[in-house]
Amino acid sequence: MTREPKTATRDDKNRKKILIIIICILAAALVVTAMLFLGQVYNGLALEGVSVQGVAIGEMDMDQALAATSKIPQQKLSEIKISVDFDGETHTFTAEDLGLTTDYKDVVEKALNFGNTGNLFERLSDANTAKEQGKDFKVTVKSDRGAILAALLPIKEKLNSKPVDATFAFAPRGYLQDGTIYQPDEQEMIEKSAGRENLGLPEDLVRIPDDQMPGILRYDYWQNDHYVDDYIPVDANIARFKYTDEVAGSTFNIESVSDTIVSQVESGVYATIKAPVEYAQPAVTVDDLKKNTQLVASFTSSYSRHEGYNRNWNVAKLSGLINSVVIEPGEEWSINKHTGARTLSSGWLEAAGIVNGGYVPEAGGGVCQLSSTTYNAAIRAALDITDSTHHSISSDYIPLGFDATISTGGPDLKIKNPYDTPVYIVSYVNPEETNVTVEVYGPPVVNETYGEVILDFTSTDGGSYGTPGMQIVYNTPASPDGKPIAPGASYVYAQARQGRSVKTFIHYLSADGTELGSEDFHSYKWAPINGITYVNGPPPPGTPAATTVPAA
Repeated sequence: MTREPKTATRDDKNRKKILIIIICILAAALVVTAMLFLGQVYNGLALEGVSVQGVAIGEMDMDQALAATSKIPQQKLSEIKISVDFDGETHTFTAEDLGLTTDYKDVVEKALNFGNTGNLFERLSDANTAKEQGKDFKVTVKSDRGAILAALLPIKEKLNSKPVDATFAFAPRGYLQDGTIYQPDEQEMIEKSAGRENLGLPEDLVRIPDDQMPGILRYDYWQNDHYVDDYIPVDANIARFKYTDEVAGSTFNIESVSDTIVSQVESGVYATIKAPVEYAQPAVTVDDLKKNTQLVASFTSSYSRHEGYNRNWNVAKLSGLINSVVIEPGEEWSINKHTGARTLSSGWLEAAGIVNGGYVPEAGGGVCQLSSTTYNAAIRAALDITDSTHHSISSDYIPLGFDATISTGGPDLKIKNPYDTPVYIVSYVNPEETNVTVEVYGPPVVNETYGEVILDFTSTDGGSYGTPGMQIVYNTPASPDGKPIAPGASYVYAQARQGRSVKTFIHYLSADGTELGSEDFHSYKWAPINGITYVNGPPPPGTPAATTVPAA
């Protein structure tokens, strides 16, 4: 076996030593070079090529960088305008309103630290990137949901609302365009009506448009001895109820709005936000109110054959007194109780009234025109008539069998409301046409068999019967109506009248006038009435001071 020479081994070792020395020298040189380079790079200044939101901060320290970029946060936040649509009402919020901030200081610090963190190679890479390509650090807007909710809360509290029910005001004389309830001088209205003058109603009274007026079948007009077809009173279109619309309640979901704002801030894309809203409907609407305050019946009667200043006065006075009457559910209303005693001292004038078959002046004479007209409107509204009395003599100003007399301390007209809601009475005079109208407003008439109906009434004259006599009263210088009788003369105070009978009927009509059915309403007989003649002189010998003889 041959052994290598020892000199060769020494040479290899020397070479290795030399190589190691060279490597160490090179490594040391590299470290020194890197340290020298990094010393130039990391000197507390931002790297060349570094910027914040497009503003260069290379070779700047922290204070210098903050000064150079100080406007960035305000510029960034001032660009933000967020609009929120709260059910048609738009509110615009600024960044300050919503408590928005930026990460500006953190970004500047990060920019200054760029290339100064990580290992040697990462730092060298960052430095090279900044120098060759540039490195821009973006400032972002930050949001705080709690701050946003706090900003939205006052708007929510302002706009959130509870539902408000519709309401109405009963305006028996109407109301003006500005909403003011019309309240004329009632005494002046009476005086004008008595003199058959134009009432001079305001031009700005709210009137119902023709296409919204009740159907013609709601109106009846009896003119002395017949119905007038298709007649609607001149002032029937005056609006008697002033309605206030219902308002739905609203609750806005600001939590959802806040979430959307946070999302928009994060994306940097802004658009109007429509706030989700929940509506609470009111319990009562205007339509509900109108169903129970609609015109149910209107009845008009003419007093043209009986007109005179005093009677006109009394008719107008009673019309004004019953105008505005409200009969509550289940309530019985008395016309005598409501209007009080009709006396001269209480403002009534003397006009003809029936006493013992003749006509005498009495305070409030002629008011039966109104009680009878009210009776006819009431039965057409299906109100309960709890007390009524026919005249002793049938009246021509009202359909046969449908009169209702009243007298202070005597006959009364009483009406009861059978409905669950109030009924409203309106009455007005047309002096120029010498007629008076009574209207009843309330719920529609509903019949168990036919449903919602319009009521109509007719009568059949049963003819006359009986043979009345003539009562002669002697030694009377003046008749009960105040007419003086000359000595030896006579005066027929009351004509002898045969009895008369009538049968009345109720008819159920549909809205278009189709008769659905009919039935008897009531029957009545007027008893024969003896006439009365007064003589200013003694009776013939053997004749009583008052005697009855066959009528001529």
